This record gives sequence, structure tokens and C-alpha cells, in this order.
Amino acid sequence: MKKKRILALCLSVLVIATFFTGCDKKIYITTGLKDSEIFKISGEATRLSEVLLVLMTEKSRYESELGNGIWNTLAENAGVTLEDEIKHNVKNEMTELKIISQFADKQGIELSKEESENIKNAATEYMSTLNEEQQKVLGVTLKDVQSLYTSFYKAEKVYDKLTANAGVEVSDEQARVIEVNYIFVATCRLDDTGNKIQYTEEELKQAEEIVAMLEEALSVGNDFKTLAEQYSDNTNYNRIFARGEMVEKFEVEAFKLKTGEISDIVKTDDGYYFIQCVSDYLKNETNAKKIEMEDNIRKQAYLDVYEPFKAEQTFEFNDDVWDEVQLIDYQNVITTELYSIYNKWMGQ
Repeated sequence: MKKKRILALCLSVLVIATFFTGCDKKIYITTGLKDSEIFKISGEATRLSEVLLVLMTEKSRYESELGNGIWNTLAENAGVTLEDEIKHNVKNEMTELKIISQFADKQGIELSKEESENIKNAATEYMSTLNEEQQKVLGVTLKDVQSLYTSFYKAEKVYDKLTANAGVEVSDEQARVIEVNYIFVATCRLDDTGNKIQYTEEELKQAEEIVAMLEEALSVGNDFKTLAEQYSDNTNYNRIFARGEMVEKFEVEAFKLKTGEISDIVKTDDGYYFIQCVSDYLKNETNAKKIEMEDNIRKQAYLDVYEPFKAEQTFEFNDDVWDEVQLIDYQNVITTELYSIYNKWMGQ
């Protein structure tokens, strides 16, 4: 679903968690908004009905998968109900989307006549999926859907504009992903609070004896995986990784190896390693890593321009109205086509 390209854009290139902490001096809780308005960004209001369209789409998706009796259950690792978590996420996503829409305006993003017409057609088609009662409950108009779809499209266009010439060039070597087996002999342990406790002299001596035995066994051709199963202090002795994902000394030695080679002893602060290279180049994983790295470069190019703009904005939230929104009041609103219709008319 291209929704991940639209609203997830607001999350993947931005840290929503810092949205409320990084701009404290410019965030205002207000009662100066109309009941039909949920927030203002630098004086520009967004109607509650626009946000409800996204919330109802999420509601319908969750209910289709989990049933409609789920909303009072606790969200995983959140300590709040699933309803509160979904409302929180949608509010953040929509706020970010509208900031980006204003940012697009400042960057000179304009819709062509054809694009505007397509958005109008998409909005008209979506409105036809809502019956009269649903439209009334949501307070939604054709103009609201057009506004939401316009924000979607502006967010995409401004991102594409600012990342088109980001100088993205990642080589296979930079993105190379390898697979190794390894044997780990620890020289410390973690206590109950996660603090590192060094081994005693006796324990260190025993560890060094195991390392010496393993070095001898490997030198005469004993099977690496068998030794790992018997002596490694890690139960998982296989890893697939790219640069920057492992302990530095381990990583440096691992990337020197060719397929089938075994390293000398690698000593780190936590213990000793022997590394066997299973594959020095995993093609599919390397290609995926390259795409990820190139995408991160684009995102950073975007953030370099966007974040100063965002920091200048003021925010007003109509929390009283948002707190009154209860999903049970919209139990007869089932809508699943908000994004598919947008994609039909505006997708590439």
C-alpha cells in the first residue's frame, strides 16, 4: 500500500518523538480553535474531519484484522489502550503531514492543472464510498478530502524535489553484506542490571585455556560449527551483517576474510572470537543494504532543509476536542479505500 510512501514519509524521515520535546517554546494548548478544527500550524487550521478520515481508515483496518472489540486492550509495550495509541499516532502523523504541506508551499511546490483535476476526481470517488450518514457523522466534505489528498501529494513532491540531486552513490563495497560463523569465549559477564563484571583471574585463565585449545583444534582442521556448538558462549554463532553493525575489531577482521577462511584470534573488551567466513558477499542482501543507505542519504538531504523550517513553526492543539473522540461513536463508519483511491489517481 502506498500509504507507507505517504504518511510513513512523515515518520521515516522525521523523529516524531522529538516533535513535542524539541519545539516546547512554540507549542500551545489552546481553546481558541473551533470545535471543527483540531490544530493550527503557524495560524493555518486543519479540520477535525480530515484527521478523522485517517483515523477511521486505521480503525477499519485494525477491526478487519482483529475484530471490533479490541479498543480497550492494552497496546503492546505502551501501557495505554490500543485506541489511545492509534489516536496518538494518527494525530502525530497528520500534524507532521500538514507541516510538510506548508513546507512544500515555501519550496514553491505547485500542482499542475492536471494534478489538481486528478485530486478532485480522487476526492469525488472517495466521497462516493461514504453514505450520507457516514459523511454526517464525520462532518466530512469534498473539500476536506481534496485538502487531505493535496497534502499527501505535496509531501511526495517536495521530498522528490529536495532529494533528486542528493548525490546518492553507494558502492557495492560500502554496502557489502557478509555471513559468518563465529566462536565467542567470554572474559566478562553482565549482572542483573546490565553492568559488565570482569572475570576473576581463575576464570580468565580457564577462558584462555579454551582459546588455546580452539586455536589448536582449528589449525588441524576440526569442524568449525561443531566447535562453536560445544564451546561458544553465544548460542547463536551465525551472523549476517553489514559494516557498522558489529563490534569494531570483530567487524574489521570479518571483512578481511574471503569465503571459507578462518580468522586468527580476535580479542575484544568482552572476550575472544574466532570467525569463519561463510560468504564474503551476499548479493541480494547487499543490494537491499545499498538501497537502504541511498535512501538514508536522501532523507538526510531532505532533513537538512526541512528541520530549520519546522523549528520556526508554531503549533496549537485542540486537545479538548480530540479527547472527546471515541471510536465507539464511529462504529458504523467503515472505510478502507482512502489510500487505494488516492493511489489510483495520483500513484506512479
